Amino acid sequence: MPAPLPAPAEPQPSTPPTAAPPPPPAATAAPAGPSPSFEGALRAAIEAALRYPEAARMAGMSGRTRVAFRYRDGAVSDVSVVISSGVGVLDRAALAAVRDANCPKPEPAFAGKTLSEQLWVNFNLNDHE
Repeated sequence: MPAPLPAPAEPQPSTPPTAAPPPPPAATAAPAGPSPSFEGALRAAIEAALRYPEAARMAGMSGRTRVAFRYRDGAVSDVSVVISSGVGVLDRAALAAVRDANCPKPEPAFAGKTLSEQLWVNFNLNDHE
């Protein structure tokens, strides 16, 4: 009687050695955004350039317009209305204020960088009388 054949070995799953995931890249201390004082200076420059349209003033119109723009080294570009005041003449005045503003120079950390900004431009008859 022949000797019994050994049972075939169960196939062992081949698992490649697991490598530890690479560490995350070292975080550089990049500034998160302009300082509140710079943001305030930018807002003040835009408010100083704001001209309440006479027709809107005479008609008792008020409102606020949300504008977006790009800022780089003291200059603005790509100015647009994000949320309309509902009054075209006020929206156009808000865009003009951003374009005409004598914007401050950037903080050193942001020199040469383009910042995307948004802010509200308010038209309040009580503030402009």
